[in-house]
Amino acid sequence: MTVPWNLRSSMRSALAAAALIGALAAVPAARADVYTLRIGSGHAPTALYVVLMRDFFVPEVKRRVAERTKHTVNFTEAYGGSIVKVNETLRGVQDGIIVEVAREYEAMNGKRFDEQYQKAVAGLKAAGARVETLPPSVRAAWAQALKDLPAKRAKEMDAMGLPGSRTLQIAIEESEKAGYNWPVRYLLK
Repeated sequence: MTVPWNLRSSMRSALAAAALIGALAAVPAARADVYTLRIGSGHAPTALYVVLMRDFFVPEVKRRVAERTKHTVNFTEAYGGSIVKVNETLRGVQDGIIVEVAREYEAMNGKRFDEQYQKAVAGLKAAGARVETLPPSVRAAWAQALKDLPAKRAKEMDAMGLPGSRTLQIAIEESEKAGYNWPVRYLLK
Protein backbone atom coordinates (compact mmCIF):
# COMPACT_ATOMS: atom_id res chain seq x y z
CA MET A 1 0.00 0.00 0.00
CA THR A 2 1.43 3.34 -0.96
CA VAL A 3 0.73 6.70 0.58
CA PRO A 4 -1.66 8.52 -1.76
CA TRP A 5 0.20 10.63 -4.29
CA ASN A 6 -2.08 13.56 -3.53
CA LEU A 7 -0.90 13.64 0.07
CA ARG A 8 2.76 13.43 -0.88
CA SER A 9 2.25 15.77 -3.80
CA SER A 10 0.27 18.33 -1.84
CA MET A 11 2.87 18.46 0.89
CA ARG A 12 5.79 18.55 -1.54
CA SER A 13 4.14 21.02 -3.86
CA ALA A 14 3.30 23.23 -0.90
CA LEU A 15 6.99 23.18 -0.06
CA ALA A 16 8.24 23.40 -3.61
CA ALA A 17 5.83 25.92 -5.03
CA ALA A 18 5.98 27.96 -1.85
CA ALA A 19 9.75 27.95 -2.10
CA LEU A 20 9.54 30.98 -4.35
CA ILE A 21 11.27 33.58 -2.25
CA GLY A 22 11.22 36.51 -4.61
CA ALA A 23 8.01 38.32 -5.45
CA LEU A 24 6.95 40.15 -8.57
CA ALA A 25 5.28 42.70 -6.35
CA ALA A 26 8.73 43.87 -5.34
CA VAL A 27 9.31 45.35 -8.79
CA PRO A 28 6.93 48.01 -10.12
CA ALA A 29 5.16 46.30 -13.05
CA ALA A 30 4.70 49.52 -15.05
CA ARG A 31 8.46 50.16 -15.19
CA ALA A 32 9.95 46.72 -15.56
CA ASP A 33 9.60 43.99 -18.08
CA VAL A 34 12.23 41.69 -16.60
CA TYR A 35 11.52 40.00 -13.29
CA THR A 36 14.01 37.97 -11.32
CA LEU A 37 12.64 35.43 -8.86
CA ARG A 38 14.54 33.25 -6.45
CA ILE A 39 13.53 29.63 -6.10
CA GLY A 40 15.17 27.18 -3.80
CA SER A 41 14.99 24.14 -1.65
CA GLY A 42 16.94 22.78 1.23
CA HIS A 43 17.07 19.50 -0.67
CA ALA A 44 19.56 18.95 -3.47
CA PRO A 45 18.47 18.30 -7.06
CA THR A 46 18.74 14.59 -6.41
CA ALA A 47 15.31 14.69 -4.76
CA LEU A 48 12.62 14.17 -7.39
CA TYR A 49 10.60 17.24 -6.52
CA VAL A 50 13.72 19.43 -6.81
CA VAL A 51 14.65 17.87 -10.16
CA LEU A 52 11.16 18.66 -11.45
CA MET A 53 11.36 22.15 -9.98
CA ARG A 54 14.59 22.74 -11.89
CA ASP A 55 13.72 20.86 -15.10
CA PHE A 56 9.98 21.61 -15.44
CA PHE A 57 8.70 24.36 -13.20
CA VAL A 58 11.39 27.00 -13.85
CA PRO A 59 11.62 26.62 -17.65
CA GLU A 60 7.84 26.31 -18.01
CA VAL A 61 7.14 29.50 -16.06
CA LYS A 62 9.75 31.32 -18.13
CA ARG A 63 8.26 29.99 -21.39
CA ARG A 64 4.65 30.84 -20.54
CA VAL A 65 5.43 34.32 -19.28
CA ALA A 66 7.34 35.02 -22.49
CA GLU A 67 4.49 33.64 -24.62
CA ARG A 68 1.61 35.31 -22.81
CA THR A 69 3.03 38.67 -21.72
CA LYS A 70 5.58 41.23 -22.77
CA HIS A 71 7.62 40.39 -19.67
CA THR A 72 10.59 38.14 -19.06
CA VAL A 73 11.11 36.04 -15.95
CA ASN A 74 14.54 34.94 -14.80
CA PHE A 75 15.14 32.64 -11.87
CA THR A 76 17.99 32.55 -9.43
CA GLU A 77 18.03 28.91 -8.45
CA ALA A 78 19.45 27.71 -5.16
CA TYR A 79 19.19 24.08 -4.15
CA GLY A 80 20.86 21.88 -1.58
CA GLY A 81 20.59 24.33 1.30
CA SER A 82 22.63 27.06 -0.35
CA ILE A 83 20.06 29.69 0.62
CA VAL A 84 17.55 27.92 2.84
CA LYS A 85 17.51 24.81 4.95
CA VAL A 86 14.89 22.09 4.38
CA ASN A 87 12.64 23.37 7.17
CA GLU A 88 12.86 26.99 5.99
CA THR A 89 11.51 26.64 2.43
CA LEU A 90 7.82 27.15 3.13
CA ARG A 91 7.01 30.68 1.96
CA GLY A 92 4.25 32.53 0.17
CA VAL A 93 3.43 32.14 -3.51
CA GLN A 94 2.26 34.77 -5.96
CA ASP A 95 -0.86 34.39 -8.08
CA GLY A 96 -0.82 34.06 -11.89
CA ILE A 97 3.25 34.14 -13.32
CA ILE A 98 3.26 30.76 -11.55
CA VAL A 99 0.18 29.07 -9.84
CA GLU A 100 -0.90 27.49 -13.13
CA VAL A 101 2.48 25.86 -13.65
CA ALA A 102 2.67 24.93 -9.96
CA ARG A 103 -0.56 22.92 -10.31
CA GLU A 104 0.85 21.04 -13.28
CA TYR A 105 4.11 20.54 -11.40
CA GLU A 106 2.14 19.07 -8.48
CA ALA A 107 0.43 16.49 -10.69
CA MET A 108 3.69 15.63 -12.46
CA ASN A 109 5.55 15.32 -9.16
CA GLY A 110 2.99 12.91 -7.74
CA LYS A 111 2.93 10.75 -10.86
CA ARG A 112 6.71 10.54 -11.12
CA PHE A 113 7.09 9.89 -7.41
CA ASP A 114 4.71 6.94 -7.71
CA GLU A 115 6.59 5.62 -10.74
CA GLN A 116 9.91 5.81 -8.92
CA TYR A 117 8.39 4.21 -5.82
CA GLN A 118 7.13 1.27 -7.88
CA LYS A 119 10.54 0.87 -9.55
CA ALA A 120 12.28 1.00 -6.17
CA VAL A 121 10.01 -1.69 -4.72
CA ALA A 122 10.53 -3.86 -7.81
CA GLY A 123 14.29 -3.39 -7.46
CA LEU A 124 14.18 -4.40 -3.81
CA LYS A 125 12.22 -7.54 -4.68
CA ALA A 126 14.61 -8.38 -7.53
CA ALA A 127 17.51 -8.04 -5.09
CA GLY A 128 15.87 -10.57 -2.79
CA ALA A 129 14.21 -8.28 -0.26
CA ARG A 130 10.92 -9.37 1.23
CA VAL A 131 8.38 -6.59 0.72
CA GLU A 132 5.05 -6.88 2.47
CA THR A 133 1.95 -4.73 2.69
CA LEU A 134 0.79 -4.02 6.21
CA PRO A 135 -2.64 -5.42 6.99
CA PRO A 136 -5.39 -2.84 7.50
CA SER A 137 -5.54 -3.56 11.25
CA VAL A 138 -1.84 -2.71 11.71
CA ARG A 139 -2.16 0.43 9.57
CA ALA A 140 -5.21 1.47 11.61
CA ALA A 141 -3.40 0.90 14.92
CA TRP A 142 -0.40 2.88 13.72
CA ALA A 143 -2.58 5.72 12.43
CA GLN A 144 -4.54 5.76 15.69
CA ALA A 145 -1.31 6.07 17.67
CA LEU A 146 -0.27 9.06 15.52
CA LYS A 147 -3.72 10.64 15.08
CA ASP A 148 -2.90 13.87 16.94
CA LEU A 149 0.52 14.45 15.37
CA PRO A 150 -0.51 16.06 12.03
CA ALA A 151 -2.74 18.66 13.73
CA LYS A 152 -0.02 19.36 16.30
CA ARG A 153 2.59 19.94 13.59
CA ALA A 154 0.16 22.06 11.56
CA LYS A 155 -0.48 24.29 14.58
CA GLU A 156 3.27 24.64 15.15
CA MET A 157 3.64 25.80 11.55
CA ASP A 158 0.69 28.18 11.98
CA ALA A 159 2.43 29.69 15.02
CA MET A 160 5.48 30.39 12.82
CA GLY A 161 3.28 32.28 10.38
CA LEU A 162 3.15 29.42 7.88
CA PRO A 163 -0.04 27.86 6.44
CA GLY A 164 0.28 24.54 8.26
CA SER A 165 -3.42 23.96 9.00
CA ARG A 166 -4.47 25.01 5.52
CA THR A 167 -1.85 22.76 3.91
CA LEU A 168 -2.95 19.79 6.00
CA GLN A 169 -6.62 20.45 5.22
CA ILE A 170 -5.90 20.59 1.48
CA ALA A 171 -3.87 17.38 1.64
CA ILE A 172 -6.68 15.56 3.43
CA GLU A 173 -9.39 16.85 1.10
CA GLU A 174 -7.47 16.21 -2.11
CA SER A 175 -6.51 12.68 -1.01
CA GLU A 176 -10.13 11.90 -0.28
CA LYS A 177 -11.22 13.32 -3.65
CA ALA A 178 -8.76 10.92 -5.25
CA GLY A 179 -10.41 8.03 -3.41
CA TYR A 180 -8.05 7.50 -0.51
CA ASN A 181 -9.64 6.13 2.64
CA TRP A 182 -7.77 7.11 5.78
CA PRO A 183 -7.34 4.44 8.46
CA VAL A 184 -7.92 7.33 10.89
CA ARG A 185 -9.03 10.67 9.48
CA TYR A 186 -6.80 13.43 10.80
CA LEU A 187 -8.77 16.27 12.30
CA LEU A 188 -7.69 19.83 12.75
CA LYS A 189 -8.66 21.07 16.18
